[in-house]
Amino acid sequence: MTALNEIIARYKRIRNLRYVNQTYHNQFAFVGIGNHATQNLYPVLSYLNLPLKYIVCSSQSKAKTISKLYFPAVGTDNIDTVLGDSEVEGVFICVNGDKHFDIVARCLAKNKNVFVEKPPCRSMEQLQILIEAEKRNKNLITCVGMQKRYAPMTHKLIKHLNHKSLISYSYRYVTGAYIEGDSLTDLFIHPIDYVTFLFGKAEICSLEIINGGHPFAQTLFITLRHKDIVGQMELSTAYSWTDATENLIINTKEGVFEAKNFSNLTFQPKQNLFCGIPTEKIFNKIPPTRTVFATNDFNPIIQNNQIYYHGYFSELKNFILAVENGKNTSQSGFSSLKNTYTIIEQIKNAKQDIKL
Repeated sequence: MTALNEIIARYKRIRNLRYVNQTYHNQFAFVGIGNHATQNLYPVLSYLNLPLKYIVCSSQSKAKTISKLYFPAVGTDNIDTVLGDSEVEGVFICVNGDKHFDIVARCLAKNKNVFVEKPPCRSMEQLQILIEAEKRNKNLITCVGMQKRYAPMTHKLIKHLNHKSLISYSYRYVTGAYIEGDSLTDLFIHPIDYVTFLFGKAEICSLEIINGGHPFAQTLFITLRHKDIVGQMELSTAYSWTDATENLIINTKEGVFEAKNFSNLTFQPKQNLFCGIPTEKIFNKIPPTRTVFATNDFNPIIQNNQIYYHGYFSELKNFILAVENGKNTSQSGFSSLKNTYTIIEQIKNAKQDIKL
């Protein structure tokens, strides 16, 4: 037992030293100091011990306060200070979505590696401009905050799907009324992007748009056809924020996956047929359900934190290390969102043609 305790203690020392000795050679700046940035992104940067050289905000008075609260970071209301500093290699952008496109374009023009929260832009036309800039600056690392791509559950799911024969899926993403902006590029971009990330390029087979009583409460029923699978999506702002839900069910020939809010993933295998009759009917057995991924509230470690299992931690760490190592390991560059925005654009056009 003593030998085992020594091994455990040695492992903990190595792990702690790895954490406290983490240093960075490049300088970073952050544009934005809003709720999402301070509640979801800054805590990750703090945990990773990433020092920020600048934090850009909207006023001089706020900049002075930032310089005190986030010392040694320098608060400024002038983004040109960041763009003109050759030491700054990476820029995090998280402000109002309407401003993202202009800021990203300016950063790319100044050869800055960019992490931008979704949406990076509001239209396919703007996305194409960013893609062209990305192509001109092949050495730059670009990362859009599509955190679900980086979620640990996603990695587990993709690994298992690679060995399954796909049939269909259903995706239910429902919230309460959304009045802060564009629900398509602010909310629904996540599930639309996620299925194109999992299953590849998709085309809209059918689309129904239902008015929920006012412009901020609408429901979309979309059927998408990918190369190997067909899916049905319910995207809605006509439910409740108190009970907001995101569930994905994937039907394969071998069994059924069910993912709930990115915190739980199960697989229920299908039983064999005997002379065309399901054996579960003959033997009256319930097919076993296997847990593929799950979090818990008992152990308060980072892996059980929502910031971690929803993918925020991994996407930010991926961007930082990519900039540090000079290797583009981003899973969410601008070009990877082309099909996502194509679908969004088609939905926008359909909404304009329908009198709601």
